[in-house]
Amino acid sequence: MSKLTKESFGASIRKLRGKLTLREAGKKTGYNFTWLSKVENGREIPSWDALKRILSEYEKKGMQPPDMREFALHHLMLTKPEQFCIALSSILR
Repeated sequence: MSKLTKESFGASIRKLRGKLTLREAGKKTGYNFTWLSKVENGREIPSWDALKRILSEYEKKGMQPPDMREFALHHLMLTKPEQFCIALSSILR
């Protein structure tokens, strides 16, 4: 992930989905395919638990395992930017 935007976050999830259709991904993850589409297009940000579930299901299907640290930092930056800044400043001290 290069830019920290909702769109790049969603695009990263889309890339991990591979050749699964959104409907197939919805069946595997238990989430509605229209909601997954919104996530992949940067219109929705999943909760941390939902993100872990999606990535776990994609990994089970042989998709490239994601670097969870990178996804965790990106998710934190998008959902709780204040906490992200505090964490980053403590690391850089």
